Amino acid sequence: MEKDIKVILPYGKKRLNINIPRDNFFESLIMKEEEPVVDVDKVVARSLESPIESLRLEELARGKKDACIIIFDITRNVPHKEILRPILKILGDSGIKKEDIKILVATGTHRPDTREELIGMVSQEIVDSYKIINHDCMDEEVNIPIGKTKDGEEVRINSHFARADLKILTGTIEPHLWAGFGGGIKGICPGVAYFDTIMLTHNPHMLADTHTESGRIAGNRFHDKLIEIASLVKPDFMCNAVLNMAKKPIAFFSGHPVKAYLAGAEYCGKLTTLKYSDYADTVIVSAGGYPLDLTLYQSIKVMVQGHKIVKPGGTIIVCSECHEGIGDEIFKKQLFDASDIDRYMERLFMSREYNKDQWMIQDIHKAIKRAEVMLFCEGIEDKDFPHHLFTRIKSPGEGIEMGIKKAGGDCRISVIKDAPYVIPKVI
Repeated sequence: MEKDIKVILPYGKKRLNINIPRDNFFESLIMKEEEPVVDVDKVVARSLESPIESLRLEELARGKKDACIIIFDITRNVPHKEILRPILKILGDSGIKKEDIKILVATGTHRPDTREELIGMVSQEIVDSYKIINHDCMDEEVNIPIGKTKDGEEVRINSHFARADLKILTGTIEPHLWAGFGGGIKGICPGVAYFDTIMLTHNPHMLADTHTESGRIAGNRFHDKLIEIASLVKPDFMCNAVLNMAKKPIAFFSGHPVKAYLAGAEYCGKLTTLKYSDYADTVIVSAGGYPLDLTLYQSIKVMVQGHKIVKPGGTIIVCSECHEGIGDEIFKKQLFDASDIDRYMERLFMSREYNKDQWMIQDIHKAIKRAEVMLFCEGIEDKDFPHHLFTRIKSPGEGIEMGIKKAGGDCRISVIKDAPYVIPKVI
């Protein structure tokens, strides 16, 4: 019997081979295995033909003068081509001209997708044939008021979507750190919302709520606010995929934008909930590989996943390539403004003026207050590395050795292989 347990983790566009001493290895769980759809086009067509609590898209499109389709940006794994092709054909067959169809990239607060990225996501043909627009959450002119919440909060949404005669959501339903599940209506907020509207969900008080967490819908105020915002926007139809561990589609949910989303979320939750038997001294997490680990910004989410199954005072080892470095300059400023993170958090909760990306500092605080966070990331230069928050390691093996030294010879090590895509919990 070999003395080490070998674990393979996604890392950028490659794989990491990690050796964990057998005597220290505790648990490594993966989402329920599901075979990918063999004939994706056929399954998507069937989903569109039998929508959940909705008229078929052909019926909704009939007589409409224009349409806007939301797609998620490069930071999400979505089978864009397979979803868009049949939708665009239906719209064309229903009499909506190509020049009257817009594809709106739900960037939220992220950077815009490049033309090269869009070609890879949706195909050269679609990029050349349709108008594709990157959302800008800071553009006050393009984001127009569409109503107010029950609490009197103004909601502003990208006008290309808000004013469209036919509004369609596409994406992938997967666990989300705060919303319970991503995809679906999350394409509206934060996807194509104005910054002030995004902060109705991303404010520190909302994120501090114990029910604002991955996999939870009931009692989740973040989720409830998304539903309320969607009810003001009134999207007409959605088609979302659910993916397996290999990021291949295993099911599609089409129809009513809320009811189909909730059906997909229920299905996704059954596949992705991982029940660990106990807390571990050290937890190794992967940020999911490309494109999810392009930046440190995107990788912070998995620190919170690790913090759910690590012992207080333990170690979280994050494996994330961060090929594009930390993230944009705004996030970098937030990161280094938090040199005293406790004081940063005090100011955050006292202030009524919110800054872009502050929510990630809040999640960092949550993780590092429970455990030491070690980061293996080859894409961040040492001069840019936030040493005041994380411990930099040269390899996952170095982190494992440090974790064992801290916890002692009986250190228990658990692994979350695809942390962005699962719901880890200790039962």
